Amino acid sequence: MIIKLLEDFNIDHRETGNEHCRYGWVQVNCPFCLEGDYKFHMGFNKEENYGFNCYRCGYHSEVKTISKILQINIQQARTIIRRYLKKAIGNTEQIDSEIKASTKNCILPIGHKIKPENRGYRYLKSRFPYHNIRELQNIVKKHKIYYTEYDAELMPNRIIIPTWFNGEIVTYQGRDYTNESRAKYLNAEPENEKMNIKDIVWGYDFCNFDKVLVCEGVFDALMIGDGAVHLGGTAYTETQVNLLKEFSKVYICFDSEKQASIQASKLADRLSLYSQVFILQTDAEDIGSADIKEIEQLRRLLE
Repeated sequence: MIIKLLEDFNIDHRETGNEHCRYGWVQVNCPFCLEGDYKFHMGFNKEENYGFNCYRCGYHSEVKTISKILQINIQQARTIIRRYLKKAIGNTEQIDSEIKASTKNCILPIGHKIKPENRGYRYLKSRFPYHNIRELQNIVKKHKIYYTEYDAELMPNRIIIPTWFNGEIVTYQGRDYTNESRAKYLNAEPENEKMNIKDIVWGYDFCNFDKVLVCEGVFDALMIGDGAVHLGGTAYTETQVNLLKEFSKVYICFDSEKQASIQASKLADRLSLYSQVFILQTDAEDIGSADIKEIEQLRRLLE
């Protein structure tokens, strides 16, 4: 609830009694305009929840505005936004100021740590040819990636890549490393996950700035690093759009095939009301097969 957020953080606001007030909106002083402007030029639509709009300097995302007003970093602002403004994941109701997620635990496959020269490491090294040992170990450690053997009850012979949301693992994906399975990727079964990938954005917890690069798959996102996310394919849900529209700049870099390009355009159109959106295309078929120069160019966009 926007009013509760403003009250809890002692942010001066007006719903009536000011020339800029209008029905269904709450007005605040714009933190982006020149200092000394206390005329409540910036408004927030209490029903639509689509960001802040200033009469003078235009639209600003929720997360960027809260970050500016409270003088906190983007990650802290994003946490506050989730508590006060976003509806609960999975179509559950918002209770007080906290998101109510599923109370069940995520059941992970039993597996083994990624170590140099074991099967899991060799596969990852083949997917990340530009990473040295230390860089690869950092990816594994940050995302808690591991692998399963042939005798695992859940997802045997796979690299297990967890999905984090709000600081906990809520689901996961398994990638076959033998190249013998007809299904290269498997998602967690509904009974074994806390949230479905379509109710969140993979990599969201590792976006430290007000920019995001939307990739097609998890290895594409891992190749780029922090700030790169994926949606579990090119299709997207309204919940995922709501998370992405928090960012002031959204870069979309799907694979080169026609259907992926169509989906990229649709997503860009959906987000263009809230963010600056850019559709990118690598010279290679996808990010995973791009050369190091292109990878570095994509990474610099997120700095």
